[in-house]
Amino acid sequence: MIIELGKLESGRVLRVKSDKRQWMIQVRRTVEGVVTWESFAYFSNLTKLYQALVEEEIRLSDATGFKSILSAISAISDSLNSNAVVVRVEASE
Repeated sequence: MIIELGKLESGRVLRVKSDKRQWMIQVRRTVEGVVTWESFAYFSNLTKLYQALVEEEIRLSDATGFKSILSAISAISDSLNSNAVVVRVEASE
């Protein structure tokens, strides 16, 4: 399964890909006009993946105080929930 997350608050374009054993967060890279996807984090369940995405986006944000962090969490969660689109479901091997 591939879930496109689109462009997040940090400006990165991410997607989630899965196989039979894990979930992977991938970042889109474009080199000389060729788009590739690079896996950079691996998870056994979606809850941990979601938490890691939110935490990383907070660390990459400009949030400086507790209130701004709470605001960032809300914006990031809204972005993840509204932008995520399943683009491909592959048959299990």
